[in-house]
Amino acid sequence: MTTATPPPTRQSVLERYVRGESLAGLDGTGLDLSGADLHGANFEGVVWDRTDFSGANLAGANFHKGRLRQAKFAKTDLRGANLERCEIVGADLAGADGRGASFRNSFLNDANLDGANFEGADLRFCKCTGVKMEGTRWAGARFDHMTRFDPGKVAQYAAMKYEGPPGGVFLTKKENGG
Repeated sequence: MTTATPPPTRQSVLERYVRGESLAGLDGTGLDLSGADLHGANFEGVVWDRTDFSGANLAGANFHKGRLRQAKFAKTDLRGANLERCEIVGADLAGADGRGASFRNSFLNDANLDGANFEGADLRFCKCTGVKMEGTRWAGARFDHMTRFDPGKVAQYAAMKYEGPPGGVFLTKKENGG
């Protein structure tokens, strides 16, 4: 007879981190990790839906292929974090510092990005429809022809850097037969 592994607690997550152990494979759904120092932690491929990371230090953390639906990252340090191929739908990233973070191939749909700093972040192939982004900083963030915001929300592209195939897929009306 096998014994089910108990769900992680804030204390058990912090203890694993201090011991230098990976947090990959845990289901941290709904945990309160607000204010925790978990810089460089490995959360790869795990479920952290509705987890509260508000005010935490997650600089350089690895969430690759993670599920973070409705997670709270308000005022969180995400500098240089790897959030590639993550499902971050409906998350709160208001005031987060995501400078240099990679959100490549991720879904940020319906997220709150108000006041966040995404300067130098990688947003190639990132889906950002339905996001709130009042006062969000985008300078030098990278995007490509597959980066998606709501129609008409193009002002951020002026501050961002296009990285994609030469010439991209953006056509003027004249080139598009219009």
